[in-house]
Amino acid sequence: MITNFTSMNLLPYLALVGVMEVIGVGLLIVPKTSKYGALLLSSIMSGAVALHLSLMGGANFIVPVMLGLFAWAGHCLRNYTVK
Repeated sequence: MITNFTSMNLLPYLALVGVMEVIGVGLLIVPKTSKYGALLLSSIMSGAVALHLSLMGGANFIVPVMLGLFAWAGHCLRNYTVK
């Protein structure tokens, strides 16, 4: 991750992205705020997909796509039931 941020000249934002990811996971863990955690994490991963596609030539963009989907899957599996 540090190599990717360095190659894209985004190293000053590494700490900010890390803090936002930790906050997103914290929100995802709490049942009442899991929707906001999933939204925050999927937003961060959407930005990662855009950067992977535009600045890295599409290399390894599937990883942030899967992480965003896992955030929503975690929220949905916890809060919605099949009737």
